[in-house]
Amino acid sequence: GSGESPRNLSTWIDMWKRGRPARVKFPICHERRPLASNETRKESTAIYKRILVPLDGSKLAEQVLPYVRVLAKTCQVPIILLKAFDFIHPPSTDPSHAVYMDRLFNHYRSDAEDYLGHVKNSLGGLGVPIYITAPEGDAAVRIIAEVEREPGTLIAMATHGRSGILRI
Repeated sequence: GSGESPRNLSTWIDMWKRGRPARVKFPICHERRPLASNETRKESTAIYKRILVPLDGSKLAEQVLPYVRVLAKTCQVPIILLKAFDFIHPPSTDPSHAVYMDRLFNHYRSDAEDYLGHVKNSLGGLGVPIYITAPEGDAAVRIIAEVEREPGTLIAMATHGRSGILRI
């Protein structure tokens, strides 16, 4: 009925797809603890301050986006879309090669930003800020650095689904 409460993320997404507005806050967004005398409910219950979505440009990585959409809208937190690119600067003694390396570097960054801009546009209409960042470097290192910038960051990403010996 209309008082149906989501029990898990899958149920929540099913309700959202059917167009049923949830009247209860999704438990993952809010702590369930007593308020201190000087706190208001809004200040005390937010678990996450933002959602970090690392992407690599693949359709597999983008499979997390429907979940991000629901979580961001429900929790009313900003989304940070991140696509790291690992640009290797080849050693060169010829100074004229630097011009080409700069162009190539700018091309990699521009491609990452264009891709993230497309993803950002696909997430429009959520009523939350969406930011993009395309840092140079190893993806894992950049993800960790971004999370360390602000405690309370939720990382939302898809995996290949491999386990056991297949992970090696």
